[in-house]
Amino acid sequence: TLLLSPIHGLFATCGSSGHLVCHDLRSRRSVATFDVAASVNQNGVGLTSMRFDDTGYNLGVGTETGLVALYDLRSSKPLVVKDHLYDTKIVDIKFRNPTKLSNSYSSNASSFCVLSSDRKACKLWRGDN
Repeated sequence: TLLLSPIHGLFATCGSSGHLVCHDLRSRRSVATFDVAASVNQNGVGLTSMRFDDTGYNLGVGTETGLVALYDLRSSKPLVVKDHLYDTKIVDIKFRNPTKLSNSYSSNASSFCVLSSDRKACKLWRGDN
């Protein structure tokens, strides 16, 4: 999977190795590598999807076993790992800002919601806990 951040120009790649690699296109070199599979205690598991949030600092990564790991790119450990509980690959991840009309609204400006989906379900959850 390939992904380009529209905010700061980082180019991210991930795949069957379980590693997420970020490249800076300006310097044409790798600037960070995350061992996502080890972070979620499933060595060797493949990565199936990823998405940057609107700030470009948070990144969601899905695995072939139904886990979603949220990273702040400034840290090598995930902020949170959620399990879809169906053991099927994550096919898409989206970020959304909560509104006053949603149950997930918080006065904390840094809070956000994540919509993640596998073949059986879509889950909407808070990304900051």
